[in-house]
Amino acid sequence: MLILLLAVVQAAPPPPPAAPAPPVLAAALPRHLRPHAPRPPRPFRGMHRGDSEAGPDSAMVAGLLAALAQTPASVCGMAVGTLGLGWGWDGGDGRVSALRDEPPGLRTERRSYRNPVRDRRAVPLLQAALARPEPCVRRAAAQLLAGSDLAESAQALRAALRHADPRVREAAALGLGARGDSTASGSLQETLRDGDQDVVRLAAWALGEVGDRSAVAALTNLTRAGSAGVRLAAAHALGEIADPAGIPGLTALLNDPDAEIRRQAVEALGEIDDDAVTRPLVSAMRDADPAVRRAAAEALGDRR
Repeated sequence: MLILLLAVVQAAPPPPPAAPAPPVLAAALPRHLRPHAPRPPRPFRGMHRGDSEAGPDSAMVAGLLAALAQTPASVCGMAVGTLGLGWGWDGGDGRVSALRDEPPGLRTERRSYRNPVRDRRAVPLLQAALARPEPCVRRAAAQLLAGSDLAESAQALRAALRHADPRVREAAALGLGARGDSTASGSLQETLRDGDQDVVRLAAWALGEVGDRSAVAALTNLTRAGSAGVRLAAAHALGEIADPAGIPGLTALLNDPDAEIRRQAVEALGEIDDDAVTRPLVSAMRDADPAVRRAAAEALGDRR
């Protein structure tokens, strides 16, 4: 079990560095790296569904979940963050860089965590883990189900959207968003009417990851929600979908009392390729918050 935990905690090497930005754009790097750098492909960003190598089997999944449950939250979060990451992650140069007492099969096991779960016996284990009390374990289960190319994995996530426990529904929405499955859009839109605001927040985020334009009207309604987290997620999702029909809702959010929401609305408007965004972006240049003004300037600069 300890071997399994150590396997996932090791950080993946970073992707090749992007070309340096011109000096005039240096201040804009935090904003501009996101829309202009290539994004890992959906459904599960980073997990190689087409890889022919075996992913973790049910025994490895069970051991992983048990180990994560006994791990401090920060270490668990770091380990879960590496699940599904590719980029040739194999722990170094194999036998050349191995420590003398490392088990000989460690490298092979470690490599398996970058590949999708294809063992059907693991799906019930992961589905049950969506109800674990540890949020890190729930996230790990959601990510592994999201990355799996088994039909049973998608079915498990959809079924979990109807679970009585809101924490399970929340994790299911996270998994469906990470999966990027457009067939889940209808279920996610129904979940926007959930009585738990955190579930609604994750469902809104997931719809943005799915990228279904039919969700724009429902997401626009959420820009008037009482929960700041829901409004923030709605703005993010509308920017991900980037449909001009979302402009009115995003423009209204420029008057939100929460500066982070106003900034997110500005960034979302900047993602929409329509001249109608120019006027609200110019208006946002007069916002009281400097981060909002900066985001507006960057969005307008991108439109040139």
